[in-house]
This record gives sequence, C-alpha cells and structure tokens, in this order.
Amino acid sequence: MDEGRSRWIADWEFDEYLTRAEIAELFGVSVVTVDAWRRRGMPCEERQGRGRPSRYNMGRVRTWLAEYLERTEGPLAVDL
Repeated sequence: MDEGRSRWIADWEFDEYLTRAEIAELFGVSVVTVDAWRRRGMPCEERQGRGRPSRYNMGRVRTWLAEYLERTEGPLAVDL
C-alpha cells in the first residue's frame, strides 16, 4: 500500500460505517477479498439481507486487518 493511501486511511474516523464496496475501494482490493476477510473473521456490524449492503465499522476493520496481516504475514488481497 502506498504512503498516500496509508495516510488517507489513517484520516478516516473510527466510528464511520462503510459498505463492502467502500472497504474494497479504500484498501485497493476487490469485494471478493472483502467477502473473504469477513469469512475469516472481519467484524461486520450490520449484516443485511439480499440486495441490502452490510455495514462495517472502520475502526474495528482497521484493528482486525492489522492483526490479520500480522498473523498471516500474507498479501493484503486474496484474489491476486
């Protein structure tokens, strides 16, 4: 992740809620990757039904992602 994107991510408010598409855009990955993260334990605050976007708390996602990357030492995206 480039320095500009990292700084942009750091500016997001911890209490903001984002959709999976917004999470994907923010981290430069596909929604397939975001779905894989959710299956691996990324917290989803408001799981909606078909046709309605689920919502993710930015602060909890950032914390989970940092811990996940430290644990796995793998690539950010799973669909490379």
